[in-house]
Amino acid sequence: MLLSCHDKVKRFTDLSLRLAQYVHDQGADEQAATAASRIRHYFQVAAPLHHQDEEKDLFPALESLFETGQDRQQGTQVLEQMELLRKQHSTLESTWAEVDEWLEQITRHERVAAPALLQQFVDLYRQHMHIEENFVFPFAEQLDKHQQAEICLQMAMRRGLKSPNSKDSE
Repeated sequence: MLLSCHDKVKRFTDLSLRLAQYVHDQGADEQAATAASRIRHYFQVAAPLHHQDEEKDLFPALESLFETGQDRQQGTQVLEQMELLRKQHSTLESTWAEVDEWLEQITRHERVAAPALLQQFVDLYRQHMHIEENFVFPFAEQLDKHQQAEICLQMAMRRGLKSPNSKDSE
């Protein structure tokens, strides 16, 4: 699920860059407004959930993994990467506010230039995903099956999906 989110982040960050060029060239027509609305929805709803998935479930599970005997040097490196990722979540959220304001203007069909922070937002997300995919996510496979299942359950519940064991799902 985490990697699926990354595919969507890539798609929507790429779309935001194309939208900036489109609005510059063509204006903020209905097509631009629709694209802006879709980008806004993703980064207002799904991206914050993805950050919560990591900070509330995945990172604590990995921290406990490294507390219980994984190679200390490797564990220290992963812990440092997770701390960097937490800081990047905060930076991404604050940078998003300016990008979101621009997108909101486009949804109102206002022809405005993209903020200077747009490229920074896209680049930071790309760097962020690279760190996660190459230095953190691989260790999730070392979690036991029960931990993995619990993380998946929490992620589903965060998105309003019911537990397969809940009485409501019967």
